[in-house]
Amino acid sequence: MGLLNLSKIYGEERLEAACRRALALGVPHRQRIIDILKAKLDQHPDLFPATDTAAATALRTHENLRGAGYFRDPSDEILTTDEGDDDSCLSNPSSIH
Repeated sequence: MGLLNLSKIYGEERLEAACRRALALGVPHRQRIIDILKAKLDQHPDLFPATDTAAATALRTHENLRGAGYFRDPSDEILTTDEGDDDSCLSNPSSIH
């Protein structure tokens, strides 16, 4: 309701443009939309190129993204050692054996 009430102050067209801008930036939060409206960034389409928001969201990458291998259960992998140790307890250090 907080977002819809902004249309009474700024108008539906500006609110819609601000919401599109916030989605394109990847920050669709109420406060960010208010900031966009106050700064009149919704009225300057030349500052931000128009993008397909679904495609922009799907293609967003950064160094913190992890692939499927990161979440794989390590117990699923077969443990092998080159030490020639026949002991079935691979979790103990070789100095204990």
